[in-house]
Amino acid sequence: MDSEQNILKSICDGYIIAEIGKNHNGDVEIAKRMIKAAAECGVDAVKFQSLQAEKLVIQEMEKVAHLEGTIGEQSVFEMIKSVELSREDHFALAEVAGNEGVEFISTPEDLDMVDLLEDVGVKFYKIASLDLTFIPLIEKVAKTGKPLVVSTGMATLGEIDEVLALINRCNNNQVVLLHCVSSYPPPVEESGLNAIPYLESVFGIPIGYSDHSMGVWIPVAAAALGAVLIEKHFTLDKTMQGPDHRISADPTELKLLVEGVREVRKALGLKNKRLAPSELEMRKNVRRKMVASRNVSKGACIEKDMIEFKSSAVGLEPKYYETLIGCVLQQDMQKDQVFNWNAVFSK
Repeated sequence: MDSEQNILKSICDGYIIAEIGKNHNGDVEIAKRMIKAAAECGVDAVKFQSLQAEKLVIQEMEKVAHLEGTIGEQSVFEMIKSVELSREDHFALAEVAGNEGVEFISTPEDLDMVDLLEDVGVKFYKIASLDLTFIPLIEKVAKTGKPLVVSTGMATLGEIDEVLALINRCNNNQVVLLHCVSSYPPPVEESGLNAIPYLESVFGIPIGYSDHSMGVWIPVAAAALGAVLIEKHFTLDKTMQGPDHRISADPTELKLLVEGVREVRKALGLKNKRLAPSELEMRKNVRRKMVASRNVSKGACIEKDMIEFKSSAVGLEPKYYETLIGCVLQQDMQKDQVFNWNAVFSK
């Protein structure tokens, strides 16, 4: 369990997944090139989809909107069949990922694929939005004892609560929820990024973001709202035939996304308000202090018009203003000289 806890901790600290998914178009050599390109962009993991068309969709599956014009004359079944990866492919791609220093993970789309991914040795599982209510799959994955990253596209709060309860009944509480909008791409105004802190407040577990938007700024904004993990579709070429290339980041964009998320994570800091070490000197030197507005002689009773407030590293702070009024000077004061307690006498 300690190792699973460590894995969960690592994927809750600005983890970035390049979702290769189906974008290899069924060509393992393209998949290998994509792993290497994603690694060069600085991601933490590459993700594939472990599927069998016969167990995923019916033969007569209708094309949803984003498939029109992206898969040519293929049927949905034929398109999915064309991107299946063999057992040997999985092991080969996992080896490439390991050599490139990134984690190999995959979404199992049926029960057999869980067994395959266990053999491959994945460290955690990604559950697709479409499988949130696929109880036998969730149970089998949860019972591996490994962390689950669960996308919540198309899900109601009640359905999310149910799947978390199911995972918990399997004695597994290693879960990251991903806010997700299952449109390709969603209208910007439907991105719903405020769901990220909301889901955290409701369920009390880490929340990430699975992105289907165009460009990279929305996932970077998600990181700013506290998303602990970012998943973004990745392609080598947006013009390639296939369902997801158009909404995917190319290498230039993915590198920009990684840089943006890393900077945002560093900028977030802890959930409190405290003095930053880098501002202590500035605080000391530029905070206003009370100074003499003109030359004032010893023995004078300090009046309001004798005091001005200017930046100085030393002197009495403005919070002592009312205390200072009416005090008697124990020494001559020159214009711009700071007031201190040695210069005054009690009222």
